[in-house]
Amino acid sequence: MFHSKRPDSETPLSLSFVELIEVVIAAEFRGRRIKIERIRSGRDFMRREWGIEYPFAHVELDSAGGEILHHFDEQDPEAPALAVSTDGMQWTLPGLVRKRAQEFVHLEDDGFAVRWYPLGRNVPIMVDPRFAAGRPAVADRGVTVDIIKRRSQNAGQSVSEIAHDLSVTERAVEAALSFDIAA
Repeated sequence: MFHSKRPDSETPLSLSFVELIEVVIAAEFRGRRIKIERIRSGRDFMRREWGIEYPFAHVELDSAGGEILHHFDEQDPEAPALAVSTDGMQWTLPGLVRKRAQEFVHLEDDGFAVRWYPLGRNVPIMVDPRFAAGRPAVADRGVTVDIIKRRSQNAGQSVSEIAHDLSVTERAVEAALSFDIAA
C-alpha cells in the first residue's frame, strides 16, 4: 500500500499498487488538459468493455487501449479525445500516455502491472511492491533511492563509494541521486 494524506484531511489515503498505476496514467491524460471526469468516464468504459477492475494498470492498455478509447471518443465527438490516430485508421494512446504505459512490467497470468520504471526501462530505478516495501529502489536490489541520497548528502560519500558499499552500479547510484519523486 502507498500512503499519503488527503489535502483537506488528516485521514491517510491508501492506494494499492495497481491503483497507483491508474493514478499515474490518469495524470498523463490530465497533462493533456483533459478533465478528470472525462478520464474517469473513459476508464469506466474500458472497465465495462474488458471486464476488468483496473484497465489503466493492465497490459492491454498499451496494445489495445487506443482502439477502445477511440470507441469511447466516438460517443461524444465534441469532447477532447483520449485516443489519437496514427494514420486515420489505427488508434493509439497519446504519446506521453503511451510512453508512460510502456514503463510498466506486467504479470503474464493476469496482465496487471507489478513493477514500474518511472524513469523508463533503461534506467535501473523501479517501484515494485515486492522490493523495498514499494519505495523507489535500485532494480532487483532493494536498495532504496532514499538510502542512496542520504549516504551522499549526510555521509558525503562519493558515487563510487556508495556503489561499492551497496553492491550496485555507479549508473544506478547516479540515477538514484537524480531521481525526483515528482518526476
